[in-house]
Amino acid sequence: VSDDHGNYLSNATFVEIVERETTISGGIDYPKDIDFFTFTAPVDGAYTIRTTGNLDTVGRLYDAAGEILAENDNGRNWNFSLTYEFLEGAQYYVSVQHQGIGTGGYTLQIGSPDIPLPILNLGNNMETATPLQVGQELAGRLEGAGDLRYVSFTPEDTGSYGFYTEGECDTYG
Repeated sequence: VSDDHGNYLSNATFVEIVERETTISGGIDYPKDIDFFTFTAPVDGAYTIRTTGNLDTVGRLYDAAGEILAENDNGRNWNFSLTYEFLEGAQYYVSVQHQGIGTGGYTLQIGSPDIPLPILNLGNNMETATPLQVGQELAGRLEGAGDLRYVSFTPEDTGSYGFYTEGECDTYG
């Protein structure tokens, strides 16, 4: 049986964090498969680690010695989500597994509010809509009352997808 990521701390897949939201695709390839990832925090701050997809995942965060720092299995839509204060230069590990014995794909996201998203000039009509990928975050700016911004989205699979905004504006969509 093939396996996309290491099953132990010792053979964890290295993830380089260079953006506010770093994503990597993974799969629980067989029952009881556990995928391990490792990374070094580029800056101090609160990082959010989560999965997206249609798999009921459990996530655990470990320090460099392999001690569990945090765990979660109750994020949005059966995915895990946890937030932890990281120290710049420290090595961490994350494990992803299915809540039971299921298999399937997921996307792991590691995000830091300290590495800001660039503000994009989002499309201002349907023809110039900015494309949005599954698991991607976009940052935009509304320029006043009545300003509209558009994004386009093509689903990867049949199912439900959630969209939300955060910020100082009261938005609707």
